[in-house]
Amino acid sequence: MLSDFDLSKQADANGRPTMIPGRNGSSTGSLPTIDTKSCIADFRTNSFVGTEEYIAPEVINGCGHTSAVDWWTLGILIYEMLYGTTPFKGKNRNATFANILRDDIPFPSFPGGSSPSSHCKSLISKLLIKDELRRLGSRAGASDIKSHPFFRQTQWALLRHSKPPISPHPGRGVDTVNFRNVKESQSVDIAMTKSGGGGSGAGAAAMMAKGVPLDSGLATPGQEISDPFQEFNSITLLHDGDEYSG
Repeated sequence: MLSDFDLSKQADANGRPTMIPGRNGSSTGSLPTIDTKSCIADFRTNSFVGTEEYIAPEVINGCGHTSAVDWWTLGILIYEMLYGTTPFKGKNRNATFANILRDDIPFPSFPGGSSPSSHCKSLISKLLIKDELRRLGSRAGASDIKSHPFFRQTQWALLRHSKPPISPHPGRGVDTVNFRNVKESQSVDIAMTKSGGGGSGAGAAAMMAKGVPLDSGLATPGQEISDPFQEFNSITLLHDGDEYSG
């Protein structure tokens, strides 16, 4: 298990987790579940951080976001584990953002004609619903994901004692024999220009208005914003050549 809390946001103390009864109002039809969403019911932030291919639509739109972005990211991760690439990757950052906002999820066939199971497609599709209020996890948090048919055979209480399906065999600590050589996306880079100046290079991002690149075709034509980041409360900066440790 790996956890990286580098870009996590601290939520205020809200409600405690509550128990959701099983089917038909009792725990006889199915086991009761825990409502984790109630813990952060009033939490919302305007930070703009993350790797571009994993950023949720509401972050790009700059309308503020909740922990629902984590369920979007989970959907992207599962898709990448299946296909070796993310579903909305474009030729550049602006194209990726536009794909996230507009495109449907592609489910191409694997070599040989096979394809992911219907439960797997359903899980990914529900995690990647662009409307955060309808996204899987919006009702009760993690319990929604755990109760999806894809995880029907998963014994969550015994998960830490289960044997993993793959056990990597590293030679030395620096070996990466279990990973393909792929071109990684960089974290979002913010280049603020003043009087014709500004950032340059592949890592420099376009100016953003309410989270949307002005040159992506998604911003309002003729809209002039003196401070395009005035509604964000935090920004992560990463420039070409900088050493980044997540």
